[in-house]
Amino acid sequence: MRGAWREPCGLIQLHAMAYGTVPVVATTGGLVDTVKEGVTGFHIGEMDPDDLVQKDVQAISETMARACTVYESGAEYTKMVKACIGQDLTWKKPAMKWEAVLEELVYGGAAKSQAKKASVAVPKDLVQSVN
Repeated sequence: MRGAWREPCGLIQLHAMAYGTVPVVATTGGLVDTVKEGVTGFHIGEMDPDDLVQKDVQAISETMARACTVYESGAEYTKMVKACIGQDLTWKKPAMKWEAVLEELVYGGAAKSQAKKASVAVPKDLVQSVN
């Protein structure tokens, strides 16, 4: 592998999940953070950024076969769709944290800012929140 390819996290997978489309993504960059394997999508694995190699073709084939199996299962696929749609992909919560940081810098009052920042919980495991 000549150069490490990193996807900084585009919007396509986020748009897809918002509409209940379960994404299949390469395991790289922000895609790892936004698509949870087996919960809100499928990961192919890291791909060679320079060439189409047999290992990558095999990984794509296996991942697509796994996705088809889940799709045909009905219940498992429906759960994934609900997990995708159920996520809060807006800027509302991250904006609250940034607002608290800026208030702390401008006005002081670390206790109030800390409380605001702490009120925005980051889910540890999406699976627990989707049932």
